Amino acid sequence: GGVKRRRRLELTNERIASMVFASNFLGILCARSLHYQFYSWYFHSIPFILMGSRVPIWCTLPVLAMIEWCWNVFPSTVQSSGVLLGCHLAMLYLAYVHSGWPQSC
Repeated sequence: GGVKRRRRLELTNERIASMVFASNFLGILCARSLHYQFYSWYFHSIPFILMGSRVPIWCTLPVLAMIEWCWNVFPSTVQSSGVLLGCHLAMLYLAYVHSGWPQSC
């Protein structure tokens, strides 16, 4: 057979931001432990990721609010850690399934 040519994706500002934010978010998601300063590493990307999921805002705002609550619990508890993990997994699902991360990154 012939050699298949890949189509080139245009490198836009949104695509660059998506790649950087997705990489950073996946690092946070896979971290063994989270420290409060980590929130400053990705808090600005949460709205970008959630709004990029193309689901209604009333579905994404509770996730944003719960993440904020989790990071404001000190010291962290089993409940706040579990809710944060659930929110992160929901964000990953929304980003992967509804925004087309594989195609945009």
